[in-house]
Amino acid sequence: MKSLLIRALLVVIVGVTLMFGQPSAISSSALPVSVKLGGTGATSWAIGNMQPGDSGYRDVSLTNDGIVAGKADIWINNLVGHDGTPSYFEPNPPPNGDMPTNLLLSISGPGLNSDFAMPALVADFPHGTPSDTHHLWIDSLDPGQTADLEWTWSLPTYVGNNVQGDSLAFDISYSLTQLYDLPQSPSGGSG
Repeated sequence: MKSLLIRALLVVIVGVTLMFGQPSAISSSALPVSVKLGGTGATSWAIGNMQPGDSGYRDVSLTNDGIVAGKADIWINNLVGHDGTPSYFEPNPPPNGDMPTNLLLSISGPGLNSDFAMPALVADFPHGTPSDTHHLWIDSLDPGQTADLEWTWSLPTYVGNNVQGDSLAFDISYSLTQLYDLPQSPSGGSG
């Protein structure tokens, strides 16, 4: 039994070595595409004690830190709301509170494309799923190129006391997809 286990382990090790141990045509420590974020919006936003009529902004610099051009996609995920409105203002609150259906977001920047109008409710932004009906993207970021983006948020005055005590948390995700394959070096041989 022990001998059979050792043989199986050796087969796995040899197989992995053969699959991944081959020299590649291009040797580079850099990734084809890599996202690098900067600016005040690149870290967590802690916006507390919001009141109807409040607004603000955060800047994000999105850089392709890779070695080939990439298409950038942007979406919101992990959207979690919490209702904290006193029951005398809102006897039957929605389970996630009123912020997802009242907080407005907008993003702008050079090369940014969207297929929906902004500002939009945070709940209406893309969520990074195959069933998304809305999308945010930048067609191409060349290696080393930076797109300076500005996120703005606002809580309209008309929402009134329904958002009192409510909270909202979400992630803003950025990805780069490689636009073309890396060039292959010519295989050896004599000319």
